[in-house]
Amino acid sequence: MSSSPIYIKIRVNDQPTEAIVDTGSAISIIHLNFLKTIQHNKFTYTTRICQTANSTPLKIIGQIELEIQIKHIKTYVIAYVATNLITSILLGNDWINSNHVHLFGDQNYLTIPDQYGHLTQISYTEPPSINYPAILVNQITLPPYSQTLVDITSQVSNANNLIFEPYDRYISKFMFIPHTLLNINNHQAKILLINAQNRQQTLSKNTRIGTISSDTTFSICTTIQDSTKSKSLLNHQPLRRSKNFKTRAISYSKDNSDQIIRNNRCHHCNEYFLSGNDLQKHLRAQCYSAQIRKQIIESIAHIENPKHQLAIQDILWRNKILFDPTPSIINIPPQSAIKTGDHPPLYSKQYPASDKDQQIKFQETQKLLERGQIEESTSPWSSPIVLVKKKDKTMRFCIDYRRLNAITIKDAFPLPRIDEIFDQLSDAMYYTKFDFKSGYFQVPLSKEDRPKTAFSTRDNHYQFTVLPQGITNGPATFQRVINHILGPTRWKYALAYIDDIIIYSKTFEEHLSHLNEICQILKNARFRLNPEKCEIARTQTDYLGHNIKNGEIRPSANNINGLLNTRLPQTADEACKFVKAAEYYRKFIPNFSQIAEPLRKFVPTTRTQRKKGQKTIITLTNEEIKAFEQLKKFLTTDLVLRLPNNRFPFKLQTDASDEGIGAVLLQIYSDGDRPVAYLSKKFTQAQRKWSPMEQECYAFICALDKWHKYLSGITFLWETDQALN
Repeated sequence: MSSSPIYIKIRVNDQPTEAIVDTGSAISIIHLNFLKTIQHNKFTYTTRICQTANSTPLKIIGQIELEIQIKHIKTYVIAYVATNLITSILLGNDWINSNHVHLFGDQNYLTIPDQYGHLTQISYTEPPSINYPAILVNQITLPPYSQTLVDITSQVSNANNLIFEPYDRYISKFMFIPHTLLNINNHQAKILLINAQNRQQTLSKNTRIGTISSDTTFSICTTIQDSTKSKSLLNHQPLRRSKNFKTRAISYSKDNSDQIIRNNRCHHCNEYFLSGNDLQKHLRAQCYSAQIRKQIIESIAHIENPKHQLAIQDILWRNKILFDPTPSIINIPPQSAIKTGDHPPLYSKQYPASDKDQQIKFQETQKLLERGQIEESTSPWSSPIVLVKKKDKTMRFCIDYRRLNAITIKDAFPLPRIDEIFDQLSDAMYYTKFDFKSGYFQVPLSKEDRPKTAFSTRDNHYQFTVLPQGITNGPATFQRVINHILGPTRWKYALAYIDDIIIYSKTFEEHLSHLNEICQILKNARFRLNPEKCEIARTQTDYLGHNIKNGEIRPSANNINGLLNTRLPQTADEACKFVKAAEYYRKFIPNFSQIAEPLRKFVPTTRTQRKKGQKTIITLTNEEIKAFEQLKKFLTTDLVLRLPNNRFPFKLQTDASDEGIGAVLLQIYSDGDRPVAYLSKKFTQAQRKWSPMEQECYAFICALDKWHKYLSGITFLWETDQALN
C-alpha cells in the first residue's frame, strides 16, 4: 500500500472522473452523491461495516454494477455505495485482481491488459486538493468571556477527518477558534467559538472564518469486515457486462442515508432504489396490485389542481399498505371487552337452518378461519348464528350475542358527542374521511374473552380471536383503541366516531401535513382501510348523516331521500321509526316538537310499550297525516345551518305560543344572521296556563339549558317579542 492515494483518470458509466486505486481496500466503493449524477443500472440494498485506515466508519447503503473505462479498455465492477467517502470512487482489490492490474508505485503508473492480453500503461495523476472556505450558517452574538458551538457550511458535501484552520485575523480580536478535525455531513459541521473579550462580539451570517482542507497522506480505505453472512462478491475472473445492464438517467434530491434505507426499499420484492420517485414508479408499475392502483387513482380523480393531485397521490402511494385487502391485526395488546364476573357459561342451541343457509355458514366460517379471525374451540359458551339478508339480497353472517350482552358488565368509555364533533369543523375547508375495513376484526381479543364468543355450526365449534361484531362493549372498546392511536391529533385536526375517522384542515397545505401524519399513524398501527368508503381531500363530505361544506351543515342527501321515500305508516312501528329518523334532524326544523306531536303517541316510552302492539295495523287520522306530510315537506327544503364559530357573536331568538316554545340560535356575520340550531318544545297542560311573560322566560331558560356550551361566559344578544321589565 502506498503512503498516499493513487489517482487515475477513468470514466464511470461514461462519466469522466478521478478514482483512487487502493490495494488496501478489499472492495470498490462509490460515493452516493457521485452516483446520483451518473446513469446507472439497478441499485440493490445491502448492509456492510467498513472503516478507513484511521478507523473512521464508512456508511455502506448498497451495491451497484458499474462500467469502468480506462482509455479504450472497458471493465466492470460491483461497487459498494457509501454516503461519506472522501472521493468520488475508489477501486479496490476486487477490481485490481479481477482485471490483472499491476501497480508500479515508484514509477507512478499501473498496467492493465485489454481483452487480447495487450498491456496498457496508465499514469497516475496528482491528488486533487481540498481547500474550501468555512462559512457561518447563522449570525452569532457571543457575550463576554463565553464560548459556543456554531454551524458552518462548506462546498464539501460529506467527508470525515477534514482539517479546519481559522483565519489569523480573529486572534487580534480575541476571538479564538481552535484547529480541529471535522466530520462534514450534508455540507455542514460544528466548530467552537470562544470570545475572550470583556465585551460581546457579533459575527454576521455567511462570514468566512477559516479554511477546510484534507490530509492526503493516508490511504482512504482498509480491509472490509462484513457484518452479513452473504456470499462474498470478490471474484478474480474479469466481470463482463450483465444482460440486464441498462442505464438510465435520474435526478435526485438530497437525502440522508437513514431516510434512504428506511423509505426506498420495496418491501414486496426487496429491490432498493436511490430515490423515492424511483421507488414509487417501480411500485406503481410492478408491485402494487392493479386494484390498489385503481383505488388510489380514483380517490384523487376529483382534485382539479394537478400539483395538489400529485401531492396527495404521493402520500397515498407511500402509505398504500393501508389499502391492502389482506386482513391485518393492529399491533396493540389484546383487548378485554367481555367481562361477565362469576356468571356461569351460557349455552344457546343453534337456530334451525336450511341446507342453503348451512352452506353459507360453512363458507363464512372457512373465510374467517383462513384469515385467522376465528379458531376452533372447546368452550362451554355458545351463541347462535343468525343470517341477515342485506339490501343486495346477499346474506350477512352474524352471531346473536343478546344473552351474552345481558350479563356483560358494561364499559362506560364515552363515545364522542356528534354535535361536539361538528363544532370542530367550523373553520375547515378540506376534509378526508377514512373508513376501516372490518374495523372490529382488526382488534385482537384477549385469550380470557375468546371462549365467551364461541358459536357452533353443524360441523364444528369456533371462537373469535378478534373483537366480534354484536357485543355490547364493542363500540366502547374500539373507541378506546382509536382514541389511543390518534393521540394528541384528536380535537386538533382529526376525530373518530368509532370506526369513522375525519381529518379536517383550514388550507390545502395544512391538509397535506395532517393527512400524511394520520396515514403514518394508522400505517404504524397496521390498520387497513376500506378505500371504497374513503374520501380524500374533499371540500365537502358526508359525515355521520350530515353534509359538511365551508362551515355549513346540512342533512345528508342519502338520509333525506330515505325519509322522503317513506310510505305512509301502516303500523305503529313504522310511524315510530319515521319520527325517530326525522328527530335526528330536529335542530334543522323550526317548531319540530309542535309539528311532530300528533305522531308522538306511536313512540313507546317503556319496554312494555315497545313489546306491545308495535306491529298492529293502524289508520292515521287527518291530523297525523298532516304532521307526516309537513315533516316530509320540511325535509325537501334546503335545510342548512351554520356551524358555530367562536369568532362571531351569538344571537338568541325565542318565542312562545299557546302550544309551546320555539328558539333559534344565530350568529351575526357581516352579510347577515346565520342560524346555528333550532329548538322547540310542546307545553304541558299546566304550562299552557302560564302568563305570556312566564312562557317567554321559560323559552329563554330552555334555550340557555340547550345551548349553554355556546352561550356560557360570553355576551350575546337576546331577541323576544315580549316587553320584559
